Amino acid sequence: MPIVTIAREMGALSKAGEQALCRDLGLRCVDRTVLEEHFLKRGADRKLMGRFDERKPNFFDRLQNAVDIYALTLKLAVLTEAESGNAALIGRGGNFLLHGLTGCLRLRFTAPLELRVKRTAEEQKCTADAAAKAIAASDQGRIGFCRHHYGRDWRDPAQYDLVINTEKTDMRTVAEFLRPLIAAAERQSGGPDRLRDELTAQRVRCALFDAENLPVQFPEIGCSDGRITVHGSVSSDAAAERVRQVISAVEGVREVTDMLERIQPELPRRFE
Repeated sequence: MPIVTIAREMGALSKAGEQALCRDLGLRCVDRTVLEEHFLKRGADRKLMGRFDERKPNFFDRLQNAVDIYALTLKLAVLTEAESGNAALIGRGGNFLLHGLTGCLRLRFTAPLELRVKRTAEEQKCTADAAAKAIAASDQGRIGFCRHHYGRDWRDPAQYDLVINTEKTDMRTVAEFLRPLIAAAERQSGGPDRLRDELTAQRVRCALFDAENLPVQFPEIGCSDGRITVHGSVSSDAAAERVRQVISAVEGVREVTDMLERIQPELPRRFE
């Protein structure tokens, strides 16, 4: 199940270029449009992805549940698409999220700034100054996005298997070059088990987040072969039982091990 992640600078790889590369490689193009469908399935507003997509949330955003909903849903969407295989995951820090879970080939597309400005100005039918400002905002947004959600530097070449300069290359040539590298990366994969377990764990995290008035704090989820281990704190055995029930109902869960700590709420002392 070949998987490629594609990070791209604005003006280095156009949407048409993404689609052409995916078509030549025979991969599904998992872009924003595809991921938005996952948001709709979870009942999230389509605007939620537009609000936080590939940009760092501001201080006030981080005080709201909307950022958590976005992050949980995005990770669930990416893992679901990756588990289906035969996919090229466009942007959204997929290279950070999937590294170690699959044998994916992690790509980054770049180009000289002058060329990026020229291409962006032509594509958006704007001045060079406006294109340069758009590129600067896009770069900073993607840097902040990956730093906030993954704690990694989007620009670091060590986070990718291959960095491609599109100044003198076309996508057909790139595709021919990439085919054996994708096959080699796929052979190095440890198999689908780790990805499947991480997908199941993410489904559990989403289920716990979505459950109304669920009395669990700081839940941490581990998964091995469908067996879930849950850490965190609850106030009673009854609360722990409810957590176990929510987890047991999640697709892919075979068994639940309760490692929840029972913490009785401290009663206020009466004034003397």
